[in-house]
Amino acid sequence: MAAICALAELERVMLVGSRIFKAAELACYKRAYLVFRASYSALACTALDSGKCRWPTRPKIHQMEHMVEDWAPMNPRYFHNFTNEDSIRRIKALAVKSHPAYLSRHVLFKYALQCCFKWR
Repeated sequence: MAAICALAELERVMLVGSRIFKAAELACYKRAYLVFRASYSALACTALDSGKCRWPTRPKIHQMEHMVEDWAPMNPRYFHNFTNEDSIRRIKALAVKSHPAYLSRHVLFKYALQCCFKWR
């Protein structure tokens, strides 16, 4: 239960936090990650000891650690995978509408235009 609550707290801090975390937001963010990490490790050990692993592979939380430790005090909501996923969605929509002969050039040109118009 602690792992789920800690993930919910991480999400809450990212959603309500500023682009650059204030000291209190950063402390709450790091504390929630440490609670998640500790409870996740305890759950993983319990599952391995009892031989009741529910996943075909174990989830990796290495990327999450980088978000917390290396990106701080920046809010990952503004700087990390969230924006990358949005760009992939836009590029895919452009690629579907492009002629195969001009796909690369057309997609890059249209995406550059979208990025420029975003900052008008």
